[in-house]
Amino acid sequence: MTSVAREAELFIAMCALDNKLDKIVAAIPPFAVNPALMENIKSYSISVLLSSKLGAYKGIVPRDHVIAIIKKHQQRHLGNDFDRDHHAQKELKTVVNYELTQARSDLKKEIHKSMVDNSTIFSLATKVVAGTQCSVTRKVMVTHNNTKYWDHIDARLKMIRDTAGGDQKKIDKAFTTYLQTDRKTYGIDTGYKIDEGSDDHLQQSIDTVIMGDNMAVTSS
Repeated sequence: MTSVAREAELFIAMCALDNKLDKIVAAIPPFAVNPALMENIKSYSISVLLSSKLGAYKGIVPRDHVIAIIKKHQQRHLGNDFDRDHHAQKELKTVVNYELTQARSDLKKEIHKSMVDNSTIFSLATKVVAGTQCSVTRKVMVTHNNTKYWDHIDARLKMIRDTAGGDQKKIDKAFTTYLQTDRKTYGIDTGYKIDEGSDDHLQQSIDTVIMGDNMAVTSS
């Protein structure tokens, strides 16, 4: 066989291989959120919103936190090419945004109901999940129970964190002041104490991711 014939044979073989690869790629379905991943997205969304480390309830901040947690704990559901697959990234952002909207709506309803029922902050936190910024969310609802509610919450949280200069002790002190005011306003303060306890492993992991993201933003 001449060299020209060998090159021609090699070229034909490469074309055949390319066709097979094209068929394999075409057969791979586009990324979609499967039921297992959806269940985790719902769980992570509410956990992020309930984190005392969260700096904003709306916009890309909570969304990016949820996605960071998914990439850390649920990478097997995303596939190896997720970071290069713009369709997959867009699809995941859409789903996470929707679930966060639903979670915020449910949380707002619980906060409003607790105020109508004159429930203590302890009752609200116990029902929603303790360790949240519930006292701040109820404080804002008094004056801004409208479609801009979460925007006002974010503005209040930003004010607290900016005033504290990022000092966690000062931030905690501000939240304590809100909590004391709330306890005097709603329900009957029987001197109950909210046991801080220790967060479960999931919440600890979520708080760690959020704090890491916050530090990355601050240093950038």
